[in-house]
Amino acid sequence: MVKFITLILLLLCFTFPINIEARDFEKITHLDQDWELYWQKLLDPADLQDKKIIFDTKQSFPFFWNDIEINGQPLPSNGFLTLRKVVHIPKSFVGKSLGLRVPEMFSAYTLFVNGDVMATNGTVSANPSVYQPQWRPQTVTFKPHETRIEFILQIANFSYALGGGWRKIDFGLADKILSRTHMAIFWDIFLFASVLTMGLYHIGLFTKRRKSLSSLFFSIVCLVVALRTLVSGEILIHNFFDPSWEVLLKLNLLTVALLPPLFISFQRHLFAGCSDKRIVKGFLILGALFAFIIILFPAKIHSLFLGVYHIAALSGCAYILFVFTKAIKKNLDGALISLLAFLVPFLAALNDMLTVNNYINTEQMLPYGLIVYFVAQSIMLAQKFSLSLNREEILSNELEELNERLEDKVEERTNELKQAISEIKQLTGMLPICAHCKKIRDDMGYWNHVEEYVSEHSDAVFSHGICPSCIEKLYPHAKKR
Repeated sequence: MVKFITLILLLLCFTFPINIEARDFEKITHLDQDWELYWQKLLDPADLQDKKIIFDTKQSFPFFWNDIEINGQPLPSNGFLTLRKVVHIPKSFVGKSLGLRVPEMFSAYTLFVNGDVMATNGTVSANPSVYQPQWRPQTVTFKPHETRIEFILQIANFSYALGGGWRKIDFGLADKILSRTHMAIFWDIFLFASVLTMGLYHIGLFTKRRKSLSSLFFSIVCLVVALRTLVSGEILIHNFFDPSWEVLLKLNLLTVALLPPLFISFQRHLFAGCSDKRIVKGFLILGALFAFIIILFPAKIHSLFLGVYHIAALSGCAYILFVFTKAIKKNLDGALISLLAFLVPFLAALNDMLTVNNYINTEQMLPYGLIVYFVAQSIMLAQKFSLSLNREEILSNELEELNERLEDKVEERTNELKQAISEIKQLTGMLPICAHCKKIRDDMGYWNHVEEYVSEHSDAVFSHGICPSCIEKLYPHAKKR
């Protein structure tokens, strides 16, 4: 198996030689290989005309010079260097408009093309007090007058834990380079507008239904991601105001520190009973600690924890996957869709972390992964909210109907009781009665005739007459008549 992979790699090397003339120049390529590296030297085009100046090593770009050794000694993060690369283009492209897409770097740089300054990022200087970092991508165009093009890149770093660059420099025809830049800006604007709209929409849902904490946390996640789109990629925040390098970097890393615990909190409320409160609390404390370090300490210090941020973020993602798996086992609504949707930004984030640390060299994929996730999650939350409203409406109608029936029933029973009470008034309890005269003793201790007591304590009315037995006894002669 190893021999087979080695054979494939050798074939690829022969199929795609590094000479740019052998490539399809109609496509965008990268200035990634064979850069001459001059450590602790800031050389301009005139200086490099001196053949006595010899480069220290050859290096592929992008790279962090902390990982490089010269004469057996690793390079420190603080320092400066010059990179030089010569490219030969086909004669048919001489005089045509070519372009460069120079990515953002964590420090300062100056780029020369055929002796002319094409791009500057901050202030490059060997003096730390003069040096000024900046963080923004740039797209430049130029017209070469010969087939030989010399690129010279000066880089200085005295403010970050890593020195160098982490994204490739694109090179090609100007219209294609500009098209790629415009497309990247379009996607950043689209992602910002979409995620911001979703965040505001779910805040509105939360105000209508305060018990739906999943909508609240989802809206917060959306707003944090919207902020991230402004301070990463094409760094659109420069279109609104020009923040300092330090503030811009803090905002960028704050989103890295806050997103994992916010995602975990969202999933906890979305799938109740599938998360461990202690673990969720631990991630929240960890995110707050990272945010505290980022806010209070300068970039030179908090950037040392970049690897820890990434490990914590990956751990949070792994825990979210565990929560999804548990929710699927419980057969909860939307669990499978949420898992599939989350895998897209998870893999994209993993790709970007490896790219930032120069383990691989690919395009940034997280923005595309996030839009897939947010659209899927927003649809699922909207469905859950709609189902909840429908259930509440049905229950409300049923309750209203039951209330109406109950009111009618109560009124009916009340009328029946009133009628019964009006017709019947009973005497209850033990009545003390005289064995001889048949008088009844009342509650005050007085003895009353039976008819008086009954009339007083009931609605009965007495009329007097004589029964046949008494007539015979009292009036014996009356019956004979």
